[in-house]
Amino acid sequence: MNLYLNASRVLLCAGLAVSAIAHAAQTYPEKLIKIVVPFPPGGDLEPLARKLCDHFQKAWKQSCIVETKPGAQAMIGTDFVAKSPPDGYTLLICSVGPMTISPTFYAKVITYSVGKDIVPVARIATTPMVLVVGASVPAKTFGEFVA
Repeated sequence: MNLYLNASRVLLCAGLAVSAIAHAAQTYPEKLIKIVVPFPPGGDLEPLARKLCDHFQKAWKQSCIVETKPGAQAMIGTDFVAKSPPDGYTLLICSVGPMTISPTFYAKVITYSVGKDIVPVARIATTPMVLVVGASVPAKTFGEFVA
């Protein structure tokens, strides 16, 4: 009987906790959402950020803006987001560079930590990459090119 009573109390507490979390989650967003693009205006990520912003505005009935913060191999905008309050209102849309390449090549100058200060939450697009050679190169496949 005591085990049953303790289990009931645990379930009741868990239910109340989940209810409180669910209630708190329903209030997001309560203020302006900012999507930071760490590249110059007119790049390939800015239109995607604007489309995402439009979606957020329609879905959440909350204002959303896109702000470009270019420079230093996207580290300026990424650092800005990493140092923003961790409340979900300042988002970063970027390629893999600021998340993987910059921390490797610029470890001594980078001021944010991927995984600690900033974390990826979703992949929203992929970009195909191609290797192109001049028409005078006899290779027609990657294998031929390597050979």
